[in-house]
Amino acid sequence: MFKNINLLPPCMKEEILFEWNPWWSGGFSPEFVDREASVHLRKWLIRREVIALTGPRRSGKTTLMYLTIRELLKTVPGKNILFVKCDDERVEVEGLIEGARDTHSEIFNPQGRVYLFLDEVQEIEGWEKMVKRIYDLNPDIRIFLTGSRLIKEELGISLAGRFLSLEVFPLSFSEFLAYRGVRADTQRGIIAGSGEIRHHLREYIEWGGFPETEGEGESEVWQREEKALLASLKEFNLQEGIIITRKRRKRKRFGKKTIRYVPLYEWLLSG
Repeated sequence: MFKNINLLPPCMKEEILFEWNPWWSGGFSPEFVDREASVHLRKWLIRREVIALTGPRRSGKTTLMYLTIRELLKTVPGKNILFVKCDDERVEVEGLIEGARDTHSEIFNPQGRVYLFLDEVQEIEGWEKMVKRIYDLNPDIRIFLTGSRLIKEELGISLAGRFLSLEVFPLSFSEFLAYRGVRADTQRGIIAGSGEIRHHLREYIEWGGFPETEGEGESEVWQREEKALLASLKEFNLQEGIIITRKRRKRKRFGKKTIRYVPLYEWLLSG
């Protein structure tokens, strides 16, 4: 009678779920600067397809998720939004998604449409089959994912025609200025602040547009730390690009000729 009891997903610790989902207790008031990609996401909120945010590490994918959640909270009860941080070292990744969903249902029993956000989903082995099962069996669940570019290829196999993807790049220069609190949204504003804008352009060229390298420090120690962070981000993303390129070449040798090759320098030049 109980021989399959071990197949049941483990329940999540409630305190971790509440930490990941501060809107459940009314404590969510982020001060993120809106990003240009948010416009696309807002248009897609009514779509049935799985929404995948891909791109370089630390380019702002998780922030875009939070911006989307902030928009949803204007009309959606907080208990109908579940955020799962798949790369949190405090939890076991095996059974994580189902365990989080079961615990969420046990706490709130949400009615109506539920929004499921899976951050860094590639950390979970077999995630694509799990997402497909949730999508197929739960028409009232909207699924959002973040991860490396690799997840786009997996979705193309398991959910072909049933997902939308948005590649997230580091900050554009206009977004960089917004982070710095500089208004450049009108011709008059650009002319009036031309000296300040040129100053920030030098910073942008030197530091790039990774959100985590944007700070107010000017000290030698701060600059050394930021350069180390930027170098590590570029090295990681370069390695990730090499892995993707190798994987695509391997698939091409097996006769799959519909692959779209994305040059490695595409994101490097986009920032």
